[in-house]
Amino acid sequence: MEHRWGHRLAVNEPVRLRAQRGQWVRGRICNASISGAFIITRLSAAALSHVSIRFARSRGTKLEELQGQVVRSTREGLAIEWTEFAPTRVRTLMLIPVFEALGSIPVPSPAGRAPGPLPQPYRMRGD
Repeated sequence: MEHRWGHRLAVNEPVRLRAQRGQWVRGRICNASISGAFIITRLSAAALSHVSIRFARSRGTKLEELQGQVVRSTREGLAIEWTEFAPTRVRTLMLIPVFEALGSIPVPSPAGRAPGPLPQPYRMRGD
């Protein structure tokens, strides 16, 4: 039974996914929450099937893979529930539209270095 724990946010994130030891298939997350997502894909999987989801690799980052369980299957794609509640990659993914709306996406500083100046929209008077 599907239980939604978070507000769904429209996103547009390319991924690859596969059902238990199958071939990797392209997909696109069209909405996500801290508890799950709807992925537009041609992959067919039955409810309660386990799936692996790989996010596109950014320069210099490791390949990120999440696990989920199919809660609904439609012609357009799959509704999945994350195995881990509120995975870090999903929380980051959900913040991107917020920063885009503000006109700037902050770039984290390399580990061990002091952060650089705040992006222009975040500066306060007197900074």
